[in-house]
Amino acid sequence: MAPPSLHCMMSLRPIMAWRSCAIGLKRASRIAPAPPRAGLQRRAATLDRHSGPSGYGRLRHVCAKPVRPATMEPVTSLCLDRLLGGAMPRFSIVIPAYNVEAYLEQCLDSLLAQTFGDWEAVVVDDASPDGSGAVADRLAASDPRITVVHKAANEGTHLARRTGMERCCGEYTVFLDGDDSLKPDCLALLDEALSADPVDSIHYGLVAQAAGSTSDEAAKAFERFNNEGEGTLARQELLTQVFFERGGYRRDWRVTNHAYKTEALKRAFEAMTPERLDRAEDAYEYLVICSVIEQEATRNDILGYVYNLGRGIINYDRLTPEAYASEAAQCQACIDASVDFARMSGDEALAEAASGAKVKLAEIVTNDWQNRVAPEDQAKAAELIASVLGPNEVAANLARLARDGAYRLWDTDVSLADDPSVERTFNLALELSDTAHVADDARARLDAAVVAAASHIGDLRRRDAERAERDLLADYDAQKVRILVSAHRDFARFDAKSLQMIQVGCAVNGGRLPDMLHDDEGDNDSGLNKMLCEMTAQYWAWKHVTDAEYVGFCHYRRYFNFSDTRYEENGWGEVMAGTIDEAAQRRFGLDDASIARAIEGYDIVTAPMQDIRSLPAPYTTPAEQYADAPKLHIDDLILCGEVVKELHPDYAQDVDAYLNGHTSCFCNMYIMRTELFREYAEWVFPILDRCIDAIDFSHYSVEGVRTPGHLAERLLNIYLIHGERVGRGWKTKELQVVHFQDPAPRPAPRPLPLETPVRSTIPVVFAADNNYVPMVSTTIVSMLENADPAYRYDVIVLTSDISGENRAEMGAVVARYPHAHLRFLDVADIVEKYDLTTSNAHISNETYYRFLIQELLPFYTKVLYLDSDLVVTGDVAELYHTDVTGNLLAAARDVDFLGNLNMPDGKRMAYAEDVLGMRDPYDYFQAGVLLLNTGEMRQFMSMEQWLEAASDPTLIYNDQDVLNRCCEGRVTYLDNAWNVMIDCDGRIGRIFSFAPAPVFDAFLRARGNALVTHYAGFQKPWTMVGCDKAELYWEYARKTPFYERLIAQLAAAVAHVDLGGKRISWQPPKAIGENNPIRKLVDPIMPYGTRRREVMKSIGRTVRGLN
Repeated sequence: MAPPSLHCMMSLRPIMAWRSCAIGLKRASRIAPAPPRAGLQRRAATLDRHSGPSGYGRLRHVCAKPVRPATMEPVTSLCLDRLLGGAMPRFSIVIPAYNVEAYLEQCLDSLLAQTFGDWEAVVVDDASPDGSGAVADRLAASDPRITVVHKAANEGTHLARRTGMERCCGEYTVFLDGDDSLKPDCLALLDEALSADPVDSIHYGLVAQAAGSTSDEAAKAFERFNNEGEGTLARQELLTQVFFERGGYRRDWRVTNHAYKTEALKRAFEAMTPERLDRAEDAYEYLVICSVIEQEATRNDILGYVYNLGRGIINYDRLTPEAYASEAAQCQACIDASVDFARMSGDEALAEAASGAKVKLAEIVTNDWQNRVAPEDQAKAAELIASVLGPNEVAANLARLARDGAYRLWDTDVSLADDPSVERTFNLALELSDTAHVADDARARLDAAVVAAASHIGDLRRRDAERAERDLLADYDAQKVRILVSAHRDFARFDAKSLQMIQVGCAVNGGRLPDMLHDDEGDNDSGLNKMLCEMTAQYWAWKHVTDAEYVGFCHYRRYFNFSDTRYEENGWGEVMAGTIDEAAQRRFGLDDASIARAIEGYDIVTAPMQDIRSLPAPYTTPAEQYADAPKLHIDDLILCGEVVKELHPDYAQDVDAYLNGHTSCFCNMYIMRTELFREYAEWVFPILDRCIDAIDFSHYSVEGVRTPGHLAERLLNIYLIHGERVGRGWKTKELQVVHFQDPAPRPAPRPLPLETPVRSTIPVVFAADNNYVPMVSTTIVSMLENADPAYRYDVIVLTSDISGENRAEMGAVVARYPHAHLRFLDVADIVEKYDLTTSNAHISNETYYRFLIQELLPFYTKVLYLDSDLVVTGDVAELYHTDVTGNLLAAARDVDFLGNLNMPDGKRMAYAEDVLGMRDPYDYFQAGVLLLNTGEMRQFMSMEQWLEAASDPTLIYNDQDVLNRCCEGRVTYLDNAWNVMIDCDGRIGRIFSFAPAPVFDAFLRARGNALVTHYAGFQKPWTMVGCDKAELYWEYARKTPFYERLIAQLAAAVAHVDLGGKRISWQPPKAIGENNPIRKLVDPIMPYGTRRREVMKSIGRTVRGLN
């Protein structure tokens, strides 16, 4: 077979087309006869086969025809002379060299040590700043087979290989990186393999050695993958195995550890881009190479290439977000080049290969995100590469990493709590996705990865929850004090192992609450819960609690006060409290240590024994109290007393003493030594059984059916009276009862439940109190009316007091929008720790809630915050996708503040410079519309630090001022249209117009095309008829169920009407004439004959005292 270069000439290609075979003038002067080797004998035989008219003679004819010998470049003539003389090498080795001074000599020594000597090496010094070029020159001086090309400028590995290819003359070409080497017999084995099967390309094996920070395990995994595959593959199958998604990427695309026919490789490189490529150039180059070769053999048994994993591009060294994004951009350039080549070729297989390369490279890049980017930098790094590779490609790959991470946790028996990176990665994937703009193939990958990750994470959550519950119940069993807290629904819990939650009525109510005891386990009477109420918990404890020193019972609303402080009680003898939280736990001693200390040494602890005559009710004895209950029957109490007397005659005196006495302890709450409790249970339950059998409940109300539970409370009193009378010698103690009015649970916020197909979520946070419900609802409706429905909106309202009724009404409003989800987060227990006040009457403390967002919503790295006095007419999805990478937030400049800066008195300028310490006060922004980069904010300052900073009494606008003080220099400025303030009290002319001209002009342009209209200031549409832009506000207020409430506020307020600059005071008159300017505002929003107009008229009459 003729050498490749000979084939080139035999195919009548012009001689100028293969001048790239030139060796170079410098090399020509060093050519010396190569040592005798078997390759020359084979080459001579090859030339003999091509002598005659179709061989050597034809070669001379072709050479003479296109170019005259006198004009041929000397190096080309030399290359041709070598070819004609039978001295063309079997292998050309191309070695790009950049910053490999420490390794290049080892690399070249591995060539010099080859047992097969028919080779040439072209070292391309890619303008390396170290001594790589000098090392190459020194070794080239000692062996004429080594040629060095020095490039004037660094152009990257791809163009270095391209330069090397221009100088290759061998039959086959091998690429070798300057920090790698070849085994001594590598070329000999390749020569043998190619002689037996002269294919266009051969893939041979490698040995991976760990270097730098690379682990041996990683090196072995790299080696296993690169040495997979077998057989000789035609082009289509080769593309399928290397590049196609459906092919499973079973074969690597490295251009090293291959030997290619030089003629085919030259054609491939001639077709490649002349632009610089880095990082993933192998993928692009190999795709182009595959387009020109017919077959590739696999000889991975030839372990000839020594790859030092960790020395070059593939390593595990840490990357900054910026460096990582740069590498991603380099990969994207290779992707673009591959797609362009495939498109220009018109080959469908290459197009699919380029698409597959894109998918695989995105996977490789995100693997580096996991392995090489520090956890605290990952959110920023992910945002950066999403802008390079595309948000959905990145999201799909992050979901893949989460999926694999979840599987790893399952396989290694690790919990999500012990490795939070899995959920963090999954949440980031969902956040980065942009499902409104996603191609079908990317959509399929995204959905598949997200669903798989969610499934694995769900399995882990269930396993973790089951283990946590088992551990909790084991802790319960180990406690010496076990106070069972009865509940039929979920509620907030105190952090105390001795307060043990038990769900009652499990057998009849259905469903089981997690992290609780359950009254239907083992020997139980849960089925009687509708009658016995909390007594089913006492029955369960009687049958199952044996090793504790104390057993007690409370209710999820009522606990004992275990502290040393006595608190004021209401008329019924209860201490009233609000929520169940850490402050309440400290206040009332509801922790294990305080509980143990309070009951130590006592036999029985009960609620206070109260004098019934002191209660705010018309009864004086327990019997009278029972008879006064409208849904209970006094006959049942009398029956119960008779049962006690029958079963325990010695209690007869105690029954009468209690029922006709004047004292009682209530709530059926107590703590007893275990042996005493068991004695009591053995006494009380047979009595209740007899009562249940004797009473006909068939016509009782729901409350009446609970009669046995009510009787049990009285039986406890009888038991205690008897013990005292007969001298049992019990040491007793009474503790106050604390009644919690709001025991609702406050679970930590979690991401919204997953939707399939996946829909990207945009979190939008508001802050409001109960009085501001109509206003925040109007803002939410305006936002959802104009928001792109291709996204899902997580609408979160931070509050401390919005009522359940208002929450339900707001929920009904948001439910009209299938692309939105509403939830409330209670934050009162957080903010009450700080001294938060505002310096402006029209600003409430809710304005500080924005500082809580970064901690309350840890699963979001970007959150949109909106004030509640806005109307949103723009698409907030567009606003949300503003790039805030590297900055803390995005906001619009505050034209009001900037106008004040330019006031002649200089007060605001002095404030900005001296109090706020701003370097450039003209960068001050308005905080009513904020896109918060919460990922960056968490690293910048903690929630506690933000709130402490906002508590500074010297600030004018506490929240807004502290944001400007702390965030200066790290703000992305929004178009003013996203926060257009109204003309409150004529401020456009009085103040805004003093702002710098570009700012004021931008404001005026935005005012004509506002995306968010901000009713900032004391004039509001619901307090003033003549408020600027009121008609816009009422357009959206009408769409809420709170419209009439807003109208009522407007009617009740003293309003000011602006009539051409003349301001008049106005209160609702007895009648509004047709020419009254108020009619211009009222008639459009309340037309004649509408229910709204009649409601308004009624309200007006009420205000005037006419109703």
